[in-house]
Amino acid sequence: MQAAFAQSAAEQGVRTLARDTLSRQALLYNLKIVEKGGSGHCLPYSIEHQLSQQGIIGHTMQILRPDMADFIGDCNEIGLR
Repeated sequence: MQAAFAQSAAEQGVRTLARDTLSRQALLYNLKIVEKGGSGHCLPYSIEHQLSQQGIIGHTMQILRPDMADFIGDCNEIGLR
């Protein structure tokens, strides 16, 4: 039980360090971190958010996800990583 608590505390420490580092980097570029939860859809949501910040509305996560999957698949086929 103590080992599980120690591991959990260590993982929390790593997450805190990562979040702090990311926050400092965001400040350098005048960016804002937006929490979206842990749904597993963070990439399409972030692209949707960035497009909306540029005034490009209507590209929802449901629309973006298949296009993103196709793009990533195409990159894998030609060897881009």
